[in-house]
Amino acid sequence: MEVHNSSRASSSREWWQTWKWFVYTVACYVSHVILVIIHIVLLVLHKFRLEEKVIIPSIISNHVATVAVTVTLQTFGTGYGVLLVWLTQRLALRRDLLQRQTLTATHDKANAWGGLGAALNILLMQFNLTAAAGGVLLVMLYLGGITALHITSSSLMSLEPFKTLQPVDSIVQYEMLNLTDLPIDSDWATATALIRSMAGYPELKTSGLSGATLYETVSARSGYDSATVNAVTFGAQCYSLSNVDATLNPTQNGSYTVSATDGNQSPVTYSPIYGFYENVTYAVSAYGRTVTILATPPILDANLSLTIQIMTCVLSLTDRGASINASTNELLSLTSPSPPSPSSLWTPWQDDSTGNPDPRLDWFNDTWNLAARTTDFYGPTRCGQQGCLLSLVDEYLMALLGWQYNGTALNRSTTPAFPNTLAGLESSVAQVASGAAWAVLTASGYYNDSTNVVNVTQTQITSHLFINVAPVSIGLSISILLLALSPFLIHGPGATEQHAVESLGILQVIWLSSRHDAIQNEVAKAGSSSLELRVAGLRCTTSLGNESAEGDEVRATKGRNSSERES
Repeated sequence: MEVHNSSRASSSREWWQTWKWFVYTVACYVSHVILVIIHIVLLVLHKFRLEEKVIIPSIISNHVATVAVTVTLQTFGTGYGVLLVWLTQRLALRRDLLQRQTLTATHDKANAWGGLGAALNILLMQFNLTAAAGGVLLVMLYLGGITALHITSSSLMSLEPFKTLQPVDSIVQYEMLNLTDLPIDSDWATATALIRSMAGYPELKTSGLSGATLYETVSARSGYDSATVNAVTFGAQCYSLSNVDATLNPTQNGSYTVSATDGNQSPVTYSPIYGFYENVTYAVSAYGRTVTILATPPILDANLSLTIQIMTCVLSLTDRGASINASTNELLSLTSPSPPSPSSLWTPWQDDSTGNPDPRLDWFNDTWNLAARTTDFYGPTRCGQQGCLLSLVDEYLMALLGWQYNGTALNRSTTPAFPNTLAGLESSVAQVASGAAWAVLTASGYYNDSTNVVNVTQTQITSHLFINVAPVSIGLSISILLLALSPFLIHGPGATEQHAVESLGILQVIWLSSRHDAIQNEVAKAGSSSLELRVAGLRCTTSLGNESAEGDEVRATKGRNSSERES
């Protein structure tokens, strides 16, 4: 049994010794072809951006992932380069050992595999004494290609950061849906201070308010992208009262009694009214969601011959959706339905123009009735009465209209500094309503009671793989070059042809020289300089890998000029 097993093992070793060079040759060519295919596949993947589907999990930091990709590519490039050099060098050395050529040619080509520096040094030696210039150049090109491949392999792929949107929940910070419970009575005194700030500083940051629209906000956080919240847009429809008449009240410090026809009802009277000619708007009455305003002079498109105008505006409300920037709470867009468009022509006030009561808007009258008065007299006589003072809401409306009252003007032809239209008036009244609601909500801290949650898209920076075209293209060119060089380096001896040694180290050289007496004697005659030794080797032609010295040839000295053609 032991003899049988020993025989099988011996047979296996003989088979491997006979065919291993064939296996090495196939592996060498296949490895070079695979390298070319890898680069082609990378270019195809990049063409269709398929590599971008490989996304780095958010639990892995970008720094760690970048290092991992670089190390992986570097390791693969180095390992694959070592494999190619090992296979090609072994096969090239086998070719040089079995090929009949000068001893110097074998020496030069074998030593060129010591590295790029060694290959360059031996290539320079060919200028003094040419022995194997072509073979050494091939080795240098191959090793240079491996070095370049080692460089490009680490940059074939990289990580490219990109933004992703992830849904998260965020608490609504500013909720205004229940306008029925708007605490005007308790918080209006503080809110009117905000109203005056809004009038004096249009650039004041009013998060949750944009024009006539009041919208919810969220707890802003860096990285949030957008959120969809609820919003309401205020609107107003204004009607003109006709047959305006003013009568001086001689005993009331220059005040007037103003009467006007209220649609098909009996005339209405407002008294005392001060200062008709000073570019002011003045709320003379407010009830529910309506407000009656006196303007001196009239709105330009009122088509009235008088210098004063009385109009009644009715507030409306449209529920909408809004998209906001969840990092800054800035309003981005509003969804349908849109509020009614402002009017372009005046229509007379009718008894049914007010419409049905709306609990969500009936606080609007308190905006005017409870508004604090300013210290600015608007009457030309500076009467000193409460009725001579503008309210903060009056001033806010005037600021929106662009009007600045003139406390000394007595000329009846005075016109506003910024002419307005009916549409401008309606838009301004709507903004007074939205600003008042925002001011009350802000002053009362109403938003702190909100427990609603909305879905917010959060921006996350993550990374995906990206194939760098330039390094891959360069690597493909190098891979094709290496594949093209490999036949010139390894072709020649048959797969089953054997040689005595598998390397040309010092021990192998000493052992081989002892079996080639003629060559050994010829080299021994030379001096110790590299040039003399190479000249001596150039005169010796042998197949150094063969243990037998049969076929060795030593030619007579013909001087330093000698050249050997290689097959």
